[in-house]
Amino acid sequence: MLIRRAAAVCVTIVLLAQPVYAAEPVIEFKPAKTPGGIGFHHRFDATTPFAAIHFGFRDLYALTTPGKVGLSSLGGALVMQGADGAGQTEFIERLRDLSASASVSFGAFTTQGNVRAPAATLPAAMDLMAATLKGAKPSEKVLARLKQQAIGGEAQSAIRAETIAQRAALRLALGDHPFNRALDPDRFDRIAVGDIAEWRKQTLDRAKLRIAVSGRVAQDEAGRLIDRAFGDLPARLEPISFKWPEITVPALTVVVEHETEQSAIFILGLTSIGSGIEAETGIVANAVLGGSNSRLWRAVREKLGSTYGASSGFQAIGPGQRLIRMSAAVANDQVKASVEALRSTYGIWREKGITAAELKATTTRVVNDFRSAFDEPARANGVALGMLLANRPLDSLLGYEGRMTQLKLGDVNAFIAAKFPAPEQLMTVIVTPRAEGLGADCTVRALEEIERCRR
Repeated sequence: MLIRRAAAVCVTIVLLAQPVYAAEPVIEFKPAKTPGGIGFHHRFDATTPFAAIHFGFRDLYALTTPGKVGLSSLGGALVMQGADGAGQTEFIERLRDLSASASVSFGAFTTQGNVRAPAATLPAAMDLMAATLKGAKPSEKVLARLKQQAIGGEAQSAIRAETIAQRAALRLALGDHPFNRALDPDRFDRIAVGDIAEWRKQTLDRAKLRIAVSGRVAQDEAGRLIDRAFGDLPARLEPISFKWPEITVPALTVVVEHETEQSAIFILGLTSIGSGIEAETGIVANAVLGGSNSRLWRAVREKLGSTYGASSGFQAIGPGQRLIRMSAAVANDQVKASVEALRSTYGIWREKGITAAELKATTTRVVNDFRSAFDEPARANGVALGMLLANRPLDSLLGYEGRMTQLKLGDVNAFIAAKFPAPEQLMTVIVTPRAEGLGADCTVRALEEIERCRR
């Protein structure tokens, strides 16, 4: 079974008569060093027979190197080949023989990998993972197959109204931002087998490495496994020099006329939310706006009956930069009413904030979800590794519950008003068969024409 990715803390609103918290977990990760001097964070958990090692490298190579952005999509599968020439299927079977799972994933800003196994087989599973990370040599045939799969998936996705709406909005908001290049449908064309070797040279660096270990494995044993896996990596810390572009979201209503059985609405705005505690408060605020059974969901589904639901969330576009996005898929004859409902609901939320009952219900759920993450080594590592790669101290985990339960309603509502864009600063992109009556500032017939809408 391919990886269980460390789940991000998911926030949903559950209205409870009284807060009910799970049993207090042991959440402390202790800083440590291997005999070879590699830093890592360790959390021993005797309640599980499993252990997990998660590792990550800050990695802008694919995103910022011309023609190589396709590695963000293909790189994980290219690396998941046995170092001795075994294919991905055989590699996974070897892990299964150890009752283990493992994966490598390339993202926009990081490369991450993990191994989860019973304590007794963790050393063998980690050896397999380290060998393939550093030594897998995918063939031209493997690359061609992965490209074909990716291009086929891209073609299917590109005709969906939701995909068109999202890409149109991001093109107008981000321009030539690297994140936009990561959505280029031709991004796979210039990827070659040899790019993996160059990626290794640029990325696999002890100075960029962050590691979290959790479960039934002692600290000294974890240190020996890490040294065996990563002790031969160089420690250069030669960061890629890159200046993130300034972002301006144009306050436009754009319609892409596209024959579709169900229209898509995508609303975008630029926030000023930083990382750390600000992001934590933003998660609580957004949960009320666009989480499960949220205000947006009720406004569009319950009141209009025009969609399966609506949601909102954040999109990271660089260090400390986040967009707020709202989206819904709606019946073609309900587009205008749905856009008005989404924007009106957002406006009221930003102006008046959330209620005391919503704050209590949300923070109750956040705390329970946070605690449950530490019931499983892989999930616990996921929380920790995300913080390490964002340069956040793991000591702040110990204060998380207190910060959530002590949030004051007035402070949260002031945060919403200050950090989120005003309704008139939002961009709305609608993909629907006809633009009549939607008050569009710009109408195009295809995504390729979207640059005409730029002011």
